[in-house]
Amino acid sequence: MSKKEEIVKRLITHGHKIKADTKTPYFSPDKQANDFIITNSNAYLFAVIFDQNIPAEKAWTAPWLLKQRLGHWDLGRIVAKGPEILRDAVKQKPALHRYHYLGNWVWEASKQLVDKYQSNAGNIWKNTRDARIILDRLLAFKGIGQKKANMALIILYEYFNQKLDNLDEVDIPYDVH
Repeated sequence: MSKKEEIVKRLITHGHKIKADTKTPYFSPDKQANDFIITNSNAYLFAVIFDQNIPAEKAWTAPWLLKQRLGHWDLGRIVAKGPEILRDAVKQKPALHRYHYLGNWVWEASKQLVDKYQSNAGNIWKNTRDARIILDRLLAFKGIGQKKANMALIILYEYFNQKLDNLDEVDIPYDVH
């Protein structure tokens, strides 16, 4: 077995142990933020977008903090106010992300959810079990590339019990970070 295969095997084993040890998925050390991700599909999608070049715990806490800063979680209102509302909320001290343009990505995702998915990210994976279809839908969001889309799909399967066909075609690339 190669070194890379051994690492993959250990990571998979560790992941199964963590999953067996916890009944609730762990995304954020903040219980309210964690519960928000678990119960709100839009928060889940936005966390995936935020999960870029910052610690995962910070990225997955960002949607909860964003909701606090905005005072609501109404995508229609967010879209109507324009991207600057989210840009300002992201860069407000302490900044939710070091890249303030993520506010633009979240606004564009909000608009896409309002226009195409009835303001509910859960509709991205609702009524389909085809992993390829869901993957393509995730890839249509700015800030979600192949790696993040694959990660999001695996999380949907592993922690949110999304039934998926063709999952063997989804690949999480090895990342040294």
